[in-house]
Amino acid sequence: MRLAWFIRHGQSESNANRPTTHPAGSALTEQGLVQARRIAAYIEPPPELIVTSPYLRAQQTAAPSMARFPGVPTAEWPIEEFTYLSARRYANTRMADRVPHSHAYMEREDPAHKDEDEGESFIEFASRIERTLTLLRESDAKFLVGFTHGFFLRGLVWAILHGGADPSPAGFRTWKATVRGLATPNGAVVKIALTDNGRMLLYGLDLAAGFPGAEEDEDAP
Repeated sequence: MRLAWFIRHGQSESNANRPTTHPAGSALTEQGLVQARRIAAYIEPPPELIVTSPYLRAQQTAAPSMARFPGVPTAEWPIEEFTYLSARRYANTRMADRVPHSHAYMEREDPAHKDEDEGESFIEFASRIERTLTLLRESDAKFLVGFTHGFFLRGLVWAILHGGADPSPAGFRTWKATVRGLATPNGAVVKIALTDNGRMLLYGLDLAAGFPGAEEDEDAP
C-alpha cells in the first residue's frame, strides 16, 4: 500500500485579507511561516517524493519540509488553487472585495464559464484533478507529500468519494456541497491510501497540523 498526504498551505496574505496582485503571488504571512515549520515537523516518516503547486504560498509552505528532507526528490504538479476569478480581479484588492464576484460565479453553476474570459472554468479544474489522480497512481513513491490549496484539497476528496471529477453541472453542485461540508483550515492534511489492487481510499483528515493559528476561513477567491 502506498500513502499520499496533501496539505493546504499556511496562512497567506489573501487569507489575512491583505491586498494582493495576482492569484499565484500571494505570499505567506508570519503566521503562515510558523505553520509551515510546524507542518515540516509533523511529517513522519520521511517522504519519498515532495510535490507542490506552482503558486508561491504552497511553495513557501513546502520549503521547511524540503529543508528537513534534503535528499527527497521534488516535483511541481498541477495542484494549484481553483482560479475561477479573472486575474484582473486580484489587482490591488482584498479578499473581501472579491467575495461578491466569487459568490456570483458559484451561483451560476456553469462548468464552462470563464470569468471575464480569463478565469479557470470548472471543467478545466476537474481536468486538473483527474490529471493529479493519474500522476498519483503512476508514482512509485510509497509515501508522497503534496502542498496544495483549500478548494483543490476538497476537490481531491470530492473526486475520490464520487468515483471521479465530474465536470457536469451536477458535479459542480456536489463539489460545492463538499466545499461547504468539509473544513480545510490552513495546514489541514488529507491522507490517501492507494491499495495494491488500484483502489484509492481516504484514511485520515488532520485539521491541526498547521497550528498554532490554523484558520477555518473561507478560501480566498
